[in-house]
Amino acid sequence: MNRRIVSLSISLVLGLYAAACESPNPDSGTTSKAMEQRMREIEKKMKDSMPKTQQIALAQKPDAAIVKKTQADLKSVNEYLEDPPSGKIDMVTVNAIEAFQRRVGLKEDGLLTEETLKKLDEAAKAAGATKSGAG
Repeated sequence: MNRRIVSLSISLVLGLYAAACESPNPDSGTTSKAMEQRMREIEKKMKDSMPKTQQIALAQKPDAAIVKKTQADLKSVNEYLEDPPSGKIDMVTVNAIEAFQRRVGLKEDGLLTEETLKKLDEAAKAAGATKSGAG
């Protein structure tokens, strides 16, 4: 599934790059509105090709503080690499949540359920205790 996401991301970037590289030509009718429309079409294709579970996970609207804590906890258990935490649900965060859920035997849906947050908090505390005990 991660290869598919990488492939989709590359396609999106290449599509946006191609759209940006098109120079507006009054004779051809290419305008910034046409470029915006093309970008919307590429975004829609990408969303349509995503598994429904990821679309649902990306549509979550948790409080930014919860997302920041989740990202920090995911970082402490080596599932999230971005620094500092953004506080926004994005593909990187959803993938990290899914990886953690997979590791601890939960349903891989990328959702910030109470069970996921509880297990993540426990794992982060254990990782912190291990690091402080090792130093």
